[in-house]
Amino acid sequence: MIKKIVNFLKDAYPELKPVIVSKAVNGGEATGISVKFRENTSIVWYPDNQDNLETKVEESVNKILSLVEMARDNCPLDQISIPMRYEDVKDKLSIGVMNISNAKTLKAHDIVTHIVEDLVLYPVVVLNEEMSFKVFKKHIKDWGVSEAQIFDAALHSPELEKAELHRFSDICCGWFEKSPDLLDEKPGSLSQELFCPLLSTGNYSTAGAIFSPKIQGKLARLFPDGFMVLPSSIYETLIVPCGEEELAPEELKDIVMEVNETDVVPPYQFLSNSVYTITEGKFIKVI
Repeated sequence: MIKKIVNFLKDAYPELKPVIVSKAVNGGEATGISVKFRENTSIVWYPDNQDNLETKVEESVNKILSLVEMARDNCPLDQISIPMRYEDVKDKLSIGVMNISNAKTLKAHDIVTHIVEDLVLYPVVVLNEEMSFKVFKKHIKDWGVSEAQIFDAALHSPELEKAELHRFSDICCGWFEKSPDLLDEKPGSLSQELFCPLLSTGNYSTAGAIFSPKIQGKLARLFPDGFMVLPSSIYETLIVPCGEEELAPEELKDIVMEVNETDVVPPYQFLSNSVYTITEGKFIKVI
């Protein structure tokens, strides 16, 4: 049905030059429509999961036209420049994380990837809160660097290091904005907490913060008895302190699977059913 929308646009608004495009996302591919809103500048509309394209062709077209008008009125490209050199992007890098089942899709799109246990990591350039793009192999060639250099820079970039640890109760009660960041608390002070969400606070929400050496170092200092990592979603992870009353990995896995089987985590946010730990900087799947 998306073809019908494109044909409608071609007939009624040929200047938009609509074409069907796809991108790699957690869960597979997302198909959308690219339209030109300025000379040599396009924007892509992706249908919402709730969109019923079979019965809402005209409504979808109106959404696209509204998006075009909004882009023309306030184009972010007018306010920032797209980085063309490696020196311009290395501090803007972050790490995205997807379920391992998406590895082939990412590679098919020529996106740079790295597998860690049963997760697939990919570098992202974060321009601002609204604009970011995945790093493609073409970028690697243009920048004259290796994939290893890109990942190393991303893992140590200021953007990825913008993360905070909070009490689960504060998040559940909606006190996130008022609750303090716990990453700099005294060692052992959170040993009685059952779950502590690790959340990104930069311009790119990602579970990849758990792979930042700086964040890992803070967690290791904060939890001297060790900790487990639960995959909350592609946006965040849960830290579980180890101690005398700690839950066994099998029990934690049951919790993860139970949550993932509910509607709490939408399919497109699903990360994995595994339980992990970090030992001497190495991310390890426990079960």
